[in-house]
Amino acid sequence: AEQDLDLAEKELYNFRRANRVIAGSSEDKDNLYQQHLVQLNTERATADAERATRKADYESRKKTIDTEKDMMKLSLLVQSDLMSSLRENYANLKRDREGLATRYLPSYYQMQDLDRRLNETESQIRSEVNADLVYHKSLWEQAEARYRELTTQSDELTITTLQGDVRTEDEFNRLYRDRQAKENLYFQIITKLQDLDVSSSIK
Repeated sequence: AEQDLDLAEKELYNFRRANRVIAGSSEDKDNLYQQHLVQLNTERATADAERATRKADYESRKKTIDTEKDMMKLSLLVQSDLMSSLRENYANLKRDREGLATRYLPSYYQMQDLDRRLNETESQIRSEVNADLVYHKSLWEQAEARYRELTTQSDELTITTLQGDVRTEDEFNRLYRDRQAKENLYFQIITKLQDLDVSSSIK
């Protein structure tokens, strides 16, 4: 679905360029529509880079959560006063348990108490890490929404610019509908995958 969307985006971009909808010459820049379109396309390119960065950041964090077994390393995903306190508490509990383990069996009451406190601290750390993942998911979604908003504005202005040239406008509308259909499918799939990822992490 992502490859289909990329292909549709390229076809629409090539159409704009071929029909001088992407302004470049001084003559184009004298036209208010073209100036606005240049600005929109510039903002859209920035938004595209932003959504790619947010997506990569989210997926990197998700991968770490899924694969990292070391609780101290996992806690480094979140930088906050609360996480620093949890990290310090976890390290102290681990050290105390390792010290007692040289003298007592796991069934010793102090060992069991340390295991309970360690489990509680691990749960708190995971809770903070998962909450942070949800936050970064929302940043990605916001970046995607901004990109789609600018894309819609650019497409609508393109249609306005092409009015009067029926054949060219019809061709653009065809490409536009094709891109919209593939974009909707892509984001439906992404949303479902994100929901599944976050749910599995929280569990």
